[in-house]
Amino acid sequence: MTLCIGLKYPWGVMGGINPPLGARSTAIILATDSRWVFGKANSAPVDKAQKLFPIARNAVAVYAGASELAEECIRKLKYLAPQPSSSKRTLNGQMVQKRFMDTYQEYVADRRFAHGKPDVDIMIGVFEEPFGGELIRFRSSSDFAPEKTEGIQTIGVLGAGQMFRQEFQHIVKSKSNQASSHISRIKVADVFMWIAAALEKVK
Repeated sequence: MTLCIGLKYPWGVMGGINPPLGARSTAIILATDSRWVFGKANSAPVDKAQKLFPIARNAVAVYAGASELAEECIRKLKYLAPQPSSSKRTLNGQMVQKRFMDTYQEYVADRRFAHGKPDVDIMIGVFEEPFGGELIRFRSSSDFAPEKTEGIQTIGVLGAGQMFRQEFQHIVKSKSNQASSHISRIKVADVFMWIAAALEKVK
């Protein structure tokens, strides 16, 4: 099972809590499971997979789908990403799309697939002052066209994503009630722990 989570902190709808008007994000949170299953679907899972990768001074990627292909896309994207010493701003969505498409086409051209072409779903979190954070999704099924997302974004197993949202919303509501329902009192470390707790229940 693969389940990746992305959301903006603190502004973005979190479990039914709405942000103040005009507020901007001050961080991006990305999380994922670490499970791989080799061979048959009922094979014993291995919880040592890396599915979260830093790709630039201000950007991180997570993926679902064909692992070898997704990691190749991310690896080749690193060569285009602004590095710590660079004065360039941030990743360009169209540039990322082209690099992913080129990598995908090269990968598919070199292999034969018995059950159709592989699917890849990559989500990138980018943060830059003074603009705040963005979550951008790139899917092979839509030719990796960049999709900017809001609120809580999940990629991976559909049913698992729905279960995560329910668990996360339950946790956020109960914790926010304890904090007098004041969203400004919710710290990024709190949200990270809530995400981890919800992921553990879905696992």
